[in-house]
Amino acid sequence: MEDVRTGWPWDGFTIDEVQLPDENDDYGVPSEDEEEFNVEELQRDTGFSCVVVVDNLPVVGMEKYEKLLNVLKKIFGQI
Repeated sequence: MEDVRTGWPWDGFTIDEVQLPDENDDYGVPSEDEEEFNVEELQRDTGFSCVVVVDNLPVVGMEKYEKLLNVLKKIFGQI
């Protein structure tokens, strides 16, 4: 069988022929360790000054919905 080399032609290649890029050249790809990032500042929703989360309310039909709503208004109206 004949030995067939694939890939880079290493025959006749010397290290002096290698042209490395400038040390400051980043090929247009920003580095992760650079301090300059293009991060947009997040905007927070400030529409609610106070929020109350109510959990474990019973599931009621439409006939008892108004009564449950009135009880919740009475309880949370005191806050």
